[in-house]
Amino acid sequence: MGKKLKALITSTFNETYLKKLNEIIEVEYRNWVDIKRPYSEKEIIKMGKDKDILIVDLEKINNVVINNLKIVKLIGCTRGNPVDIDLKILQEKGIPLITTPGRNATTVAELTVAFIIMGLRHINESNMYINEKRWLIESELTPYLVFKSKSFEEAVVGIIGFGSVGKELARMLEAFNFRILVYDPYIKEDFKGKSLNIVDMDYLLKESDVITIHCSLNEETKNLIKYDDFLNMKNSAVFINTARAGIVNQLDFKKALRERLIREAYLDVFENEPLDCNDELYSMKNVYMTPHIGGASEKVDELHSRMIYEDILNYINHRKLKHEFQIKD
Repeated sequence: MGKKLKALITSTFNETYLKKLNEIIEVEYRNWVDIKRPYSEKEIIKMGKDKDILIVDLEKINNVVINNLKIVKLIGCTRGNPVDIDLKILQEKGIPLITTPGRNATTVAELTVAFIIMGLRHINESNMYINEKRWLIESELTPYLVFKSKSFEEAVVGIIGFGSVGKELARMLEAFNFRILVYDPYIKEDFKGKSLNIVDMDYLLKESDVITIHCSLNEETKNLIKYDDFLNMKNSAVFINTARAGIVNQLDFKKALRERLIREAYLDVFENEPLDCNDELYSMKNVYMTPHIGGASEKVDELHSRMIYEDILNYINHRKLKHEFQIKD
């Protein structure tokens, strides 16, 4: 029997699959949660210099790291989109990259459903109303009148991006009888008979009561949503972003919020994280925010651990990698 491969894992990893991995390779497990920050470039190089396999989460893997990890043969990233990994250097070195697409699709979709319900039913606004004790001063019937909402079966939800999260969200929303519009230029499936319609962007923006972003951030989608797009939305619209902040031009977005071009926004992602304490978003009363918790679920750790384990097994046994990230030229 040959010498066991060595792996460094800095991502969170499910205990069951960590044990399974230790049966087939030598694992050094350095969970970033233990130090409450991603490992630095120097730390990764120091820990990974004698490793064949590197599994990361938030760490930046650039050409300096790769050129210093002389024997690394396989890299894994426990995210759907490896935004912090230099794909060009991996391609040059011929190092395969495995990712975990869809690992948090259900969790992110669940948070989005919560935002949709909160937005359409005015939950945050009415909570603020009662906490400010305005109900004691104004007419007892005022909240009944000002917080009236459209019924779910009459509401239109527009989903921009129909990958793993978008599909899971649409599946969940069918139970509420929403009318669902989808914009995604790369859709190949046939949705005949299902309760959703594939439309162009302009139609989705004009018709939707809720607009929710679920595409990946890349050169094509960066600043996809601009000021003119907010002008096309209903001024009663609820805007949700649980994908990536860069998909929306942030200066245009804040201008649209200041001008009340839409009713309110729900955000789980930001251009800079943590959000700067002086950011204008804090003072906007039509913005509700969570600190990037879309994927915060114990189930997510289990799913990405299983996916990584299965592909390491495939690699060792010279089988096709199930979740290899296809690096484009």
